[in-house]
Amino acid sequence: MTLKRDVYKALEDVVGPEYISEDPVILDSYAWRSGMATLHDRFVPRYEAVTLPQNTAEVQAIVKLCNKYKTQFVASSTGWGCYCDPAGPGVVKMDLRRMNRILEINEKNMYAACEPYVIFAELQAEVMKRGLICNITGAGSNCSAMPLAAHQGIGHMSQSLSYGDRNLLAVEWVTPEGEIVRLGSLGSLGEWFGGDGPGPSLRGIIRGNTTPLGGLGVFTKAAQKLYHWPGPAVFPVEGVSPNYTPSHIPPGFMYRYISWPSLEKLTEAVYKIGMSEIAFEVMGFNPGMIASNIATNNVEDKQLLDEFTRLVQGPGSVVIIAANSQRDYEYETRVLQQILDETGGKSLE
Repeated sequence: MTLKRDVYKALEDVVGPEYISEDPVILDSYAWRSGMATLHDRFVPRYEAVTLPQNTAEVQAIVKLCNKYKTQFVASSTGWGCYCDPAGPGVVKMDLRRMNRILEINEKNMYAACEPYVIFAELQAEVMKRGLICNITGAGSNCSAMPLAAHQGIGHMSQSLSYGDRNLLAVEWVTPEGEIVRLGSLGSLGEWFGGDGPGPSLRGIIRGNTTPLGGLGVFTKAAQKLYHWPGPAVFPVEGVSPNYTPSHIPPGFMYRYISWPSLEKLTEAVYKIGMSEIAFEVMGFNPGMIASNIATNNVEDKQLLDEFTRLVQGPGSVVIIAANSQRDYEYETRVLQQILDETGGKSLE
């Protein structure tokens, strides 16, 4: 199936000839799926065309044209995983990579607003310079930093930096009908600090526990909460993944992999760590995950897996402490040790 010429020409008039394509080579590059795909299903059906809008007005125009010509559309930013970037015959793709600006970092009120193609690595680098930090989705820092882009917004630091649904503030949204809706303080004051009011909140409709995964129109701008960062403006790391070599560990930081004799003891410990609010991160990992994150080849992976399996006593978690002062560090590590004593936790040496 090929887009009718009048449809293609109308879309081209919106974004310009450089930013629309129906070239099979280009379309196949968008049809490739890695990671979430199976070995027998690496390609999904091609889009009819790919467009690259640069702003909200162009997104709105594309949505209205698709409605006019009864053509489906789907938008994505970094597009991690096939299930959040559906494709198929009769679908026009909106690739939002040109919408890549950090719109505001508000240090006093601790929030940041950005467009869809700002990735977490970019935003995190900027906010850390200001003594702040954002929760990065567990899919990785190469994913979109817009809090509506993540499946559930759960990340390694959610213990101290919460989830995507709780961090979401004001939003700019192009609805499936092509209307522009600005939620919360953005709609009433033109500012990003709040996602609710005046009137009924729409955050539960557009966000909820899980994002729409390609449905409910296109989210073009959004703000999220930021949190205090006790570490340095630039973390002292050198080397290439996975062989990062910290030139030094900043004061107040501690990283441990802790195992427990049973799942019940792990659960008890995690509850206590959460209630005491001492941890920057608590993240469930098993020896296989630890090994694969460190290893550079399959042989090394197997050797590390065997070694870690011998050293752990049962299910485990990564625990990171990031304290504000030496006194704070001493208190948090002392509380952690008391919890380990009470639950039988053992640190991986």
